[in-house]
Amino acid sequence: MKIPTFVDVLDKTKAWRDSNTPEALEEARKLLEAGVAEYDDALPLGDELVLVFKGQGKLDEAIEWLVRLEQRFKHIGEETLCRWGGIYKLRAKQKMEKGSPGAAELDYRESERYYARAYEEYHTFYPRINELTMHFVRAGLAKELRREKEAAILLRDVHARAEAMLDDPIVWEQRKRDDAVWTAASRGEACLLLGRWVDASANYSEAILAANGKKFYHDCMRDQIRDELIPAFARLSLVIEGPLADPENFFAL
Repeated sequence: MKIPTFVDVLDKTKAWRDSNTPEALEEARKLLEAGVAEYDDALPLGDELVLVFKGQGKLDEAIEWLVRLEQRFKHIGEETLCRWGGIYKLRAKQKMEKGSPGAAELDYRESERYYARAYEEYHTFYPRINELTMHFVRAGLAKELRREKEAAILLRDVHARAEAMLDDPIVWEQRKRDDAVWTAASRGEACLLLGRWVDASANYSEAILAANGKKFYHDCMRDQIRDELIPAFARLSLVIEGPLADPENFFAL
């Protein structure tokens, strides 16, 4: 007879990624909260719960759990560091929507800092591409705030680092079950940052195939382009060309 472990809880809860609906997220939240109560030493359950809270738009709860995880575990890992980056990125977006670019810039800096920390420790593609995108977003904000020289320096840094990332075989090693989706999507994102529109579309098309119709992945890829990249390109007086200029249509199921 198989002894249940936290992995069984994690497998059950990840069904929300297929539909990414409010009902599925709420069911996942209940299962995960019960799971972390039973397996309080299982960091992956806490990481997944933070992601669910983020999906529900409950940023205060997500931050509260991140603090608890950092206090509970001496080594919080790549997932948790990236969760910090993602929460700050989302909060920055909310501040931009309220017309506070200066306040948003501070959160984008914090987001980039956590992604950079994850990349420095693990040298993997996911934190690196998010770090570069946050750098790109900051370039757009610098230009909007009339800091032209700073914007040019940030943009030049992004291009150099994106080129290096694409050429680094170690960073693209696949370690998780869904990395076939995220490596292709991250290559596509790096190509977007470099203005390589055809390569970007090809890589995102590969990611869509690997996603196998799961809405969560489509939504994540669409949202990053629609909510972060397209506005940043516009602030820099640049335009995404090709089918990715319409991410709603490109990632539609």
